[in-house]
Amino acid sequence: MATKPISEVVPLEEWIRTYHSFRTELDLRLRETGFNLIELHQNALGPEISPGAWEGNGYRVYVEGRALTFEVSEEASTDEALEAFKSYRESLFNH
Repeated sequence: MATKPISEVVPLEEWIRTYHSFRTELDLRLRETGFNLIELHQNALGPEISPGAWEGNGYRVYVEGRALTFEVSEEASTDEALEAFKSYRESLFNH
């Protein structure tokens, strides 16, 4: 799947709000579990497609250290990109 950063699809202000809310929840989850980002993703999303990379329905996420990059299909609309992020977020936090 060809991808591009979600920030190229979703309007910047909307993406900043969405990501800030996510990152706050993510940091809390990391503190609660004692996992690092890689461990949290392995536990919730299963095997990597390549080191530090996971793929889901319409998205790909890359993790290195404390950095996270979220990409969506090149053809994704704003609504589809946000839906892919919602799916990822639910998979990560509701595992």
